[in-house]
Amino acid sequence: MCSSFFTAYTQRSVVSTVGNQPMKILITQLPPAQGSRWQVQMDQHAVTFRTEREAQTFALTLQTRLAAPHELIEPQRAVG
Repeated sequence: MCSSFFTAYTQRSVVSTVGNQPMKILITQLPPAQGSRWQVQMDQHAVTFRTEREAQTFALTLQTRLAAPHELIEPQRAVG
């Protein structure tokens, strides 16, 4: 039995960069009253998953996509 309500929950934090802005990605186990659920928080947005593995996979995929090179396409200008 845990000595404190909060010690029973797992929390992991990762910081990724979007452009020049850091994005905090937090994986948290939700309280048992909500079932065995895990939540990935990205700044103020959150997505809930059934298992820790699903949450970790989502966070890893997100982090990989954020770290990937992105080309900015310049809008075409009218000629004339």
